[in-house]
Amino acid sequence: MSFLVNEYKAKNQAYSTLKSYS
Repeated sequence: MSFLVNEYKAKNQAYSTLKSYS
């Protein structure tokens, strides 16, 4: 379960970084 949470957080972080670069 924690693995899925970590993966979700990682994707969320990557998405936020992508938005800030746009």
